[in-house]
This record gives sequence, C-alpha cells and structure tokens, in this order.
Amino acid sequence: MAEPQGQPEEGRPRGHPTDAKEVMGPEAEALMWDLDLEGVHKGLTWWWWWWLFFFPDPDDPRRTRQLMILWSTKYTDQIKVDYFNWTPKGEIDRRVQGDDIDLGFNGMTAAWW
Repeated sequence: MAEPQGQPEEGRPRGHPTDAKEVMGPEAEALMWDLDLEGVHKGLTWWWWWWLFFFPDPDDPRRTRQLMILWSTKYTDQIKVDYFNWTPKGEIDRRVQGDDIDLGFNGMTAAWW
C-alpha cells in the first residue's frame, strides 16, 4: 500500500525533496549532484554514486558487457579502505548562488568491467 502524498518512505529522512512529488528532468539531475550537509555525523556520513553502463558484447550479441563505476566520499578525518589509508584534502565545500550549487570535495573511485 502506498503512503499518502508527502509522507517519506521508511528509512528516508523527512523533508527529502522527493517526498511530495516525483522529480524528473533537470531538477532530478540537480539533486543527484548535490550533497545534503544537514545532520551529517563526522566519521559516519558517507555518500555513494554508482553508474552502470551496458555495452553490446561483440562475441555474443545476445549478451551485454557491463562497466560499473563507484564514486564515494566520506565526512571523516581519515579512513582505511581495503588496506589504503585515505585522508580527505579539506572539508566539503558547498556554495549556493541563486539556483546554482557548486560542490568541491575529495573522494575515491573504483570500477569493474
């Protein structure tokens, strides 16, 4: 059963921009590239982006090959990831000017083919 309009899905914080409406087009793209910095907790808040691309498989046209890319950043002073000590170079910088939002932050990437 669907929740009434304006009520957040379980596990998602209240006030999320998509609570009351479906977001599509440029507005969705803007949300995808923005970081919500309210309520972050040092050492616990982590942002992840995943991209999954499908390419035709020249060896078998019935199948596809996949490229997955992970990009992440964490609000922390330092973290060890797969035996690698990662230290961000500075804080997350978020600047808003009218409708434009500029973000500056460090992160880590990984890819699988």
